[in-house]
Amino acid sequence: MKSLKRKIEVDAKIKPLPFKKRKAPELHIGDEYFVSFGNNNVYPCTLLEIINEFPETEVRIEIPMKSLSKKGFIDINGNRSNRWTQTNILRAVEIGETPELAVRNTVG
Repeated sequence: MKSLKRKIEVDAKIKPLPFKKRKAPELHIGDEYFVSFGNNNVYPCTLLEIINEFPETEVRIEIPMKSLSKKGFIDINGNRSNRWTQTNILRAVEIGETPELAVRNTVG
């Protein structure tokens, strides 16, 4: 079973970049990256799939959830679930190799 990792808080001085200035990290399936959905909170994630069907590269990521109780888990959006992970599809420029890069590439 995976160890459940908690959110990381990044310095408030780091701000998101405009979309045109963002660059996707070098992508490798199975590697660990970081993602931020706002407020300088960053979550570790694992790259599951690279999707090249559209003009912009998209990625499927998996984010571990934290335990609330035996009744289930709370995901990063505050939803109760009995799954250990949450899967999202994002643009490749919305993840980062470090927590700081994840904030600069905050999901828009």
